[in-house]
Amino acid sequence: MEAQLTINDIAAALQVIDIVTSRGAFRGDELSQIGALRDKFAAFVRASQEAQEAAEKAKQSEELTVDTSAAQ
Repeated sequence: MEAQLTINDIAAALQVIDIVTSRGAFRGDELSQIGALRDKFAAFVRASQEAQEAAEKAKQSEELTVDTSAAQ
């Protein structure tokens, strides 16, 4: 069975880190490692969302160009 990791999985892991941190599940000496991992996850999710938004804007722009060209 092939396992695939999605952006939603990473976003869920980010939420888990936030929840367990708020509940005090980590020891103090673990916090810097957990924080670094959380920062990496958050940056990855942000970058993925920004890339998706840029792709959607480009597609919309392309569709507008095609519609304008067809009208002439």
